[in-house]
Amino acid sequence: MENINWLEVGAFFIPVLGLGLAGLAYLTRQFNRVNDRIVHVEERLGGRITHVEDRITHVEERLSDRITSVEDRITHVEERLSDRITSVEEQLGNRVGSLEQQQARLEERMNERFDRIDERFDRIDERFDRVEESASQMQIEMKSLGEGLQNVEKEQARMLGFLEGRGVMGKAPAAETVS
Repeated sequence: MENINWLEVGAFFIPVLGLGLAGLAYLTRQFNRVNDRIVHVEERLGGRITHVEDRITHVEERLSDRITSVEDRITHVEERLSDRITSVEEQLGNRVGSLEQQQARLEERMNERFDRIDERFDRIDERFDRVEESASQMQIEMKSLGEGLQNVEKEQARMLGFLEGRGVMGKAPAAETVS
């Protein structure tokens, strides 16, 4: 929003409104002050929204990197397990009993590793929940800022109504006749 120079605009209306330059200058300062407060609130709100969006983007990037890393590790573990099972089968040949024992041990290890991977995913889920809570808190703060902005606008409207009711804005007060 731009500040309006009410002195220039009002120079045309001074005779109509019955205001002096001092009254018009006062109104100009008041309107510009209210306008500056509205601009300040809008800038702060925009800054906070940008900050929240940046944080969410950063968290999403980090989660994506971690998920990719976990997936790569899972793939690596699967490949290693596959290689080990093949190696064990080749070495043991016909020794079925021994092979079953080795396979059971490998499955246990694989289950242990998958359990560790599940624990990592649980930690990632917990972190994501915290991010969602932070986003919810920021939404509440943004709503509060919006309500504050509405209150400023209501106060501005009330001031304009008050000034119009006093004959300072809009309609000129009734002229008194001198006898």
